[in-house]
Formats: sequence, C-alpha cells, structure tokens
Amino acid sequence: ASKTSPGIPDDVWRNRMMEWSAAGFLLGLNPNAAVNLLSWQTVSFYEKPDYEDRIYSFNIGDPLNVYYIMPQPPIADPNCMPWHKKGVHARDFSKGKVYVNPSPMCTYEVSLDRRYKDLDGKYFQDKLTLPPNTAKILLNPRPKARTLPLSP
Repeated sequence: ASKTSPGIPDDVWRNRMMEWSAAGFLLGLNPNAAVNLLSWQTVSFYEKPDYEDRIYSFNIGDPLNVYYIMPQPPIADPNCMPWHKKGVHARDFSKGKVYVNPSPMCTYEVSLDRRYKDLDGKYFQDKLTLPPNTAKILLNPRPKARTLPLSP
C-alpha cells in the first residue's frame, strides 16, 4: 500500500497523480500555454515508472472549447455531502476528451458519446466511472485500416 494514500499501491497512486496533473493542465490549456512536468528521472528517490512514457507521448489534438462542468449528479454515496458535489470538469479535443473529478468524496458516472481508449490502452464505450479525486484522459481510437481491392 502507498505511504501517501492508504490501500493504493505506490505505482498505481503515482500513475493517478501523473494523469491528474496532465488532465488538469489540459483543462486550462490555451494556444500560448506550455508545460514542463517534472521528469521522474530527476527525482532520485523514485524509479522511473513505465507510465511516464505514456503520459508524455500521447496526442490529444487541439482544444475544441473551454472546459465545462457536467451537470449530472454523483452516484449515491452517504459520504458525498452537498459541499463536495463539484461536478465533473471536462474538455473536448480534436483527438479525445479529458475528465477531472475534483471532489474529495463523490464518485461520478459519465455517459460517453463514442468509444474511447485511455492511456493504458483500455477501451471505454458507454460510460466512465470517476472515483473521488481522479482524472481520465481519453483518446479517439485509430480507425482500423481498410484494405482496398487492387484493380488489375
């Protein structure tokens, strides 16, 4: 279990924090923005996780809008108090979507408009569940290459 988040293994916690950081940046991205995320290679007390390669190399395309807050209510949970109901923050990009759940206590379920793939290669079709304080970067999967018949 993680020293910083009980019940969650260190590598899983680290990956969630990296995705949370990247997703939060993408929510506010503008054409003149730049980011220099700390590389794990510069932090001597951590091993470089495999996830770093994925978090630095995806292409989500250009922003299509500013971020917005989705209006759906959270999944019923007695720990989700009214002041924790912040909604899911989302933003659309030409090659994907970004979702951030900033609530420390509420879980949300988001309906998806199409099939997406996350940075780990897992596919999501109809819905996405976002536990408290999590984010998800979803990419449009590449269409399968079509084979065209050759004419003689």
